[in-house]
Amino acid sequence: QDGGAEGKSRHHVGATCSMGFSSVIPPAWRGATVGDAIAGATVAATSLPQYIAYAELAGLSGLRGVQTAWPPLVAFAFVTCSPSLSVGVTAITAIMASAALNGQDYRERYGEEAWASLLGAFSVLVAAASCLLAASGATRLVAYIPSAVTAGWKLGFAITVVASQAAAALFAGGATAVKSRCDLPPGVSAGAAAVYRLCWMVMHPQHWDAPTVALSALALFIILRGRPGLQKLARIASC
Repeated sequence: QDGGAEGKSRHHVGATCSMGFSSVIPPAWRGATVGDAIAGATVAATSLPQYIAYAELAGLSGLRGVQTAWPPLVAFAFVTCSPSLSVGVTAITAIMASAALNGQDYRERYGEEAWASLLGAFSVLVAAASCLLAASGATRLVAYIPSAVTAGWKLGFAITVVASQAAAALFAGGATAVKSRCDLPPGVSAGAAAVYRLCWMVMHPQHWDAPTVALSALALFIILRGRPGLQKLARIASC
């Protein structure tokens, strides 16, 4: 009888501990499986290069992208109601923030620390404004934006992306090499300067770095045409 009572007591304590531990786990996590954990680890691993690349798009070092990305993502995991929602940075916000604040010139003049502080304050301001707009229902105005405006915005953004990445794709020295060779006309700055340098790069292929161009072309080919081959390799590996 003593043994039975002791077993029941241990079972009660174990059940209490289990209930206490499960109450700490977010509801979205309680039905998770090993497959979910593997999927989460895979997404985290593939997101790491994105954090590095997007930080560099914004004019910061890749290390800052990793340092600033994980704290909000970990905190979000404990408050979200969706087990499959993927949250992260985007190239659009990184490039637009840098363009809006003239980040490249600001960093060269005041240094990366000052640029990181300004960009951080700008991000907080944008987040606060976004919350206010969402609370006021202003997001419904998006439905009334003319299609011509949307098409123009997409075209402008595409040109901005190409202009921001062309130097690194064509020159071993990146933007620094282009600036040393391409002198801007008086009064040209910000977005106009980026487009002017893009036109200069296109018109002066003799200055391109052959290994850099070859690597960029290979990466572009894999992105645009490499999906069927990757799918075949995945099927072969699964056999």
